[in-house]
Amino acid sequence: MAYTSDVGDLDFGDETRRNGDYVGLPHDEANDNVQEGEAVSFDGTHIQSCAGSDPMVGVLYTYQYAGDSGGSPQPESNIVQDRNATVMTRGTVKAFVEDGVSAGDALTAGGSNDGVFDTAASQDVDAGPIALSDAVEEGSDYYAEVLLR
Repeated sequence: MAYTSDVGDLDFGDETRRNGDYVGLPHDEANDNVQEGEAVSFDGTHIQSCAGSDPMVGVLYTYQYAGDSGGSPQPESNIVQDRNATVMTRGTVKAFVEDGVSAGDALTAGGSNDGVFDTAASQDVDAGPIALSDAVEEGSDYYAEVLLR
């Protein structure tokens, strides 16, 4: 039986262990539909869901919300447009994955669905993300604990 981490009670995009690295990156209203827990790329002006050919910069942790009470999820209308989104660039995170992801898989972002991790075609990916757990179903989505390095 493969390892499955116990991160189900966390929100998508939450750090699963300590000592992750984060960076603030700008976003725009046209791309505010990027969800916490999605892999993101950066085009020099704003973040967006990572597509297959885009270089991934990390996983969206959160936006800054007006009147943020710490509750999640927040409506898009509460996103503060002039404050950077927070993106995790290194560490372990609860992230969106495809159904077939297994613990130990090398991952690629934005394969069949933008912003969602899938098993990489080549398992000899040296510095890319790694699944630390099998994919777990949550509603109509799947998540896994993913190591960003």
